[in-house]
Amino acid sequence: MKKILILSIAAIFAITLAMLNSVRADGEAKPMPSKTDKTKKTDETKKTDKNKETELDATLDTQKFEFKVIEDIDKFKKSAAKITKPEQAVLHLFNALWMIEKKGPKTAYKFLKLVLLHESYFYKNGNPNTTCKYLINQLDKRPKILRSYLGTEMPDYQVSDSSKFEITFLPAKTQKFEKLKRWKIFVQSSGKDFPTPITLKKVGKTWKIAEFSSICTGVKSKKKNKR
Repeated sequence: MKKILILSIAAIFAITLAMLNSVRADGEAKPMPSKTDKTKKTDETKKTDKNKETELDATLDTQKFEFKVIEDIDKFKKSAAKITKPEQAVLHLFNALWMIEKKGPKTAYKFLKLVLLHESYFYKNGNPNTTCKYLINQLDKRPKILRSYLGTEMPDYQVSDSSKFEITFLPAKTQKFEKLKRWKIFVQSSGKDFPTPITLKKVGKTWKIAEFSSICTGVKSKKKNKR
């Protein structure tokens, strides 16, 4: 009986001590971290890391971003509405241009309307203007041009996985025109000697592609022999 009594007293003392340790100086009990709280912290960290991955680093000569292709127009619309950085707009541009080969120019125009600056590429009635039609026609006739930006290699520019691509940016070359709310971002094609400029304009809180014609210039068909 004595042993049981001693053990009971010891247990009560231990519980009391634990309760005292869990009380703050102001008398409020410290809440124990729940599994949900831990999950939230993990999710927040993942979101932060993901944002860092999609942000240009001006100290780098080259920086590669991978993106998963969105083929559903409604999902693409929602994604495009969340564009807050110029580099994100560029990734969405290549997603839209890939629809030329994947689903045809008519479908590609629907995607492009969500990322292009309307005054540059569309009439007031919403139809693509002459410039837009010409550029899309060039990419439609010569698919290797667009593929050269999507992580492929010359001379065949074969796409191994059409569900995701990798775009090479050149952050150190980025030009910012703050008063005009415009940026010029450079990307690299595996079939061109020089980087390709893409001009963007900030409209409200999002970014739109203001000029991308340099993408549509030709690519090399074979490698030069080294002497």
